[in-house]
Amino acid sequence: MAQSGNTIYNYDVILAHGPGCNDGATSAWAVWRTLPEDYRNQLALEGGFYSDHSTEDDYSEEPKTHEPSIHPNSPEGAIKLQQKGYPVVFAFIHPSNGVPDELIAGKNVLILDLDMGDALIPVVSSASFVLLCDHHDSTPQTISKHADFLLTQNRHKFAIYVNTSKKECGATLTWHITHSADIPPFVQVVRIGDTWMWDEYPELHSKAVLTALYMNRSFRS
Repeated sequence: MAQSGNTIYNYDVILAHGPGCNDGATSAWAVWRTLPEDYRNQLALEGGFYSDHSTEDDYSEEPKTHEPSIHPNSPEGAIKLQQKGYPVVFAFIHPSNGVPDELIAGKNVLILDLDMGDALIPVVSSASFVLLCDHHDSTPQTISKHADFLLTQNRHKFAIYVNTSKKECGATLTWHITHSADIPPFVQVVRIGDTWMWDEYPELHSKAVLTALYMNRSFRS
């Protein structure tokens, strides 16, 4: 496990769907808020996760305290943070782009809100341990396709927390494994928007809240 001072973290690398995905960003946020405040502040100083330095989906804006064109929540930026000694890093990814081996080799990896498809195989091969937390209908198919490799050959280093029910999304599942069974209203709003269950909890005014958050760029890294 990664260590920072006297704090021991369960995961070294958090991979989430994004950037620009409401569900992926909220999933990563659920993990981020469990970290000590001083560590969150250190990430913010780097222009990283939930700092004051917002960027577009393609990471095209340059964080004021980071290298040009490399956002700290991109895979390349997360590697830079690892090289600086940061024990826990976040990266938003699209599975079709793959995951750099340097980022996850020998690490404990948490995958959030992602059906990795065939890209899951090299991640499990390289990492020390992988937990896949997801809600997409295609994820059980991916696991079934690679069942021998994932559930037999590598059962000691691969685990899943998957629920394809419309009652769950990536953010709610991540909340379950990081906090409790009680889902706060904000995370419920994200779930409703992600699963299109607009008739649930009308008192939360989900469409209006999500529209306001979108206009404020609140889900941007």
